[in-house]
Amino acid sequence: TIPAPIDGTHLFTVVAVDRVGNPAAATYEWRVDTSAPFFQSFMGPADPTNQTTASFAYTATDPRDGDDVTVTCTLDGVGVACTSTGATITGLAARVSPYSFVATATDAAGNRSSVEHLWHVYEDTEVVAERVVPGVSRLRARLLSASGVGLAGQLVSFSLGTSGSGAVVPCIGG
Repeated sequence: TIPAPIDGTHLFTVVAVDRVGNPAAATYEWRVDTSAPFFQSFMGPADPTNQTTASFAYTATDPRDGDDVTVTCTLDGVGVACTSTGATITGLAARVSPYSFVATATDAAGNRSSVEHLWHVYEDTEVVAERVVPGVSRLRARLLSASGVGLAGQLVSFSLGTSGSGAVVPCIGG
């Protein structure tokens, strides 16, 4: 029984000798690679952002084969075009749930590792205070997109004073 070889290149040689002493040899060489590639660096868009184009830059390396890796990418689980060093995705829409970009590096032996980046794309917004009456402890506000459309599902906080340094109170309700 031969023990399981460790990562690296291995050589198995068989030598046969006939009855008169003539040798013959056969060799078999193979390589064991169980080490997954890894991402030395990864950069993606800020979270949150109002940008509808996202750029990613990364460096994937295989500890056994140097830089010999293939990178594939997905956006929300669907394959997107990318290179071995980056990707640019355009036409993103503003939404409440985050986008998920996953880059997967695969080496020649089929080992793989992935890195995920989550970020939110929001519309430019404007808070409009309504019915502010002195002496009434209730403030109402609407959150609007830059085009004037009302937005739901967003977090709005109020602070006391014009400098914004007062107590922050989260918005309750729609």
